[in-house]
Amino acid sequence: MDKPAAKQLFGDAGLTCPEGRVMRRADIAAGAAGDPPYVIKPLDQGSSVGVQLVFSGDNAVLPNGDWPFGDQPGTLKSVGDGIRAGFVSATADAGMTVQRIHTEGQNQSSPDAIHAAVGIDFGTPIFDVDLAAARDRIQAIGWVESVTVERHLPSTIHVRIVERTPVALWQRNQRLVMVDRAGAEIAAESVAHPRHRHDQGGCLVAHRDAEGTLAVAGSGQEVAAGMHAGRVVDMVAAEGAIRTAVHRAERMAGETVRSVFVGTSGGGPSSSFADVEVGIGGREIAERHIQRAFDQLQLSDDGRERDILHAVPIDYALDGAPGIRDPRGMYGESLQVRLHVVSVPNGSLRNLLTCVSHCDLQVAAPVATAYASGLACLVSDEIDLGATCIDIGGGTTKLAIFSGGNLVWTETLPIGGDHVTNDIAQGLSTPIASAERMKRLHGSPADETADANETIEVPEIGPENGHSGAAHHVPRPMLTRIVRARLEEIFEFARARIEASGLDRWSGNRVVISGGASQTSDLADLAGRILDKQVRLARPLSLPGLAQAVSGPEFATCAGLLVYAARKHAEPWAVPARDDAAGPFTKTLARLGQWLRGNLWEHTDQRTP
Repeated sequence: MDKPAAKQLFGDAGLTCPEGRVMRRADIAAGAAGDPPYVIKPLDQGSSVGVQLVFSGDNAVLPNGDWPFGDQPGTLKSVGDGIRAGFVSATADAGMTVQRIHTEGQNQSSPDAIHAAVGIDFGTPIFDVDLAAARDRIQAIGWVESVTVERHLPSTIHVRIVERTPVALWQRNQRLVMVDRAGAEIAAESVAHPRHRHDQGGCLVAHRDAEGTLAVAGSGQEVAAGMHAGRVVDMVAAEGAIRTAVHRAERMAGETVRSVFVGTSGGGPSSSFADVEVGIGGREIAERHIQRAFDQLQLSDDGRERDILHAVPIDYALDGAPGIRDPRGMYGESLQVRLHVVSVPNGSLRNLLTCVSHCDLQVAAPVATAYASGLACLVSDEIDLGATCIDIGGGTTKLAIFSGGNLVWTETLPIGGDHVTNDIAQGLSTPIASAERMKRLHGSPADETADANETIEVPEIGPENGHSGAAHHVPRPMLTRIVRARLEEIFEFARARIEASGLDRWSGNRVVISGGASQTSDLADLAGRILDKQVRLARPLSLPGLAQAVSGPEFATCAGLLVYAARKHAEPWAVPARDDAAGPFTKTLARLGQWLRGNLWEHTDQRTP
């Protein structure tokens, strides 16, 4: 490695490396060979980081008075890696960690795609971010023409994007096709992404009486700034939105909120199944034996890249005999439990929990929003006999299948009502706000021949708050075609994923649709035709004290979180969220506690007559 390469090693870590004097061979430990050695003193903002390195021509790092790495020579790479790691750690300890990812120039590019391309978790040391790799990944996004990625100390990654300019949009073979001003086609997956808009965030405070009945005491709403499609995209803005919503609910309820159940769809919650066996030894099966099945699941999950949100028992077998609905009170040698496990990527959940904890709130449990929506909108017979809940939000569509009284499958699709709005804005060349209004007032997937002669006014894009002041008229069937194409895509996507799950038969013949986009006219007819099932549109089940303003289908998740909270009190084996912030000692104690619980119970049971 030559001298410029040695300097570059430290330059990559944000350190300048002026060369020192060339030292005489006699000043350096015996045995140095090759070209005369030289000195590099890495600096940070003009100040020494406290290390002076002496490099010899044979690429060895030689010991000297300022070298804290022992008295043996090392390689340039090994010592360079050590210094860089120390520098990154020291700056992180000083608060230089990523707390915000700011994007500029983004209009059509998906925020999810951009943040996935950046590839950073909040809390990552800011000097540990590979800016060049992030830039290359963002550059590969369909809408992006050019991009710069910079560190803005102490805690911001700044992404500046120049997007391609679209000039035409049309539908071809049930697919939206767009070309830019250079005549190049923009990839279909890029056209699918909506411009970043904020959903509403909500907080409900409820009291629970001795009989388990919930009564809503307060509610608060706030634009979910800093969140997109269930993911934290701006830690500071998200904290502010959470604090505002909670404060409004506290003020109405006259209570101080300390613990919350949090809905999450970010990162794409997904389903898997685990079979766990618990030894009973001929004794009576109690709740603690079922809890041991969950403990075994958590121990086996330790170290994986996904966190468990829910583990729901969907089937039991006793001594190999299946079909046991509730094994408690029975006797046997071995209990087999099949668990439906809902998990999310570590980073997505960690960012959300960190954001909530910064608001001085303790997370009682994170809950998959699809699960919460189903609890709020399905009646008990639907949960028992089988039904699918489809919650169409702004940036995502959540699917959940219930059967036998339990959640048996869930998945989140990266497409929702915002995509319909974006299609209208692009197809009719109108501002986003106008497109949203047209969707709500005139949007329908119904037969376009019914209003073939009707026209609607379309405001044009301009410099005044996105409007030019001018408008043109288009036939209403043009709007209908745009809306129907996207809604058909959503339901066809949902049907494909449900069929691929292999659990379609568990869902019976019934679909319940909720979420803000479910209010589109004639939606149920379109969904029923594509899904080939009976469809009803749902609002959250009535809760005492629930205000009219927060009782619409767009608030199904909030209401479902209350229902989940009430159910969780009756489920002592519910799996808690894994604490990624806990140190290794805390995690070791938790695992030790699980082992002691299982083994001490086993020992106690053996002494029980």
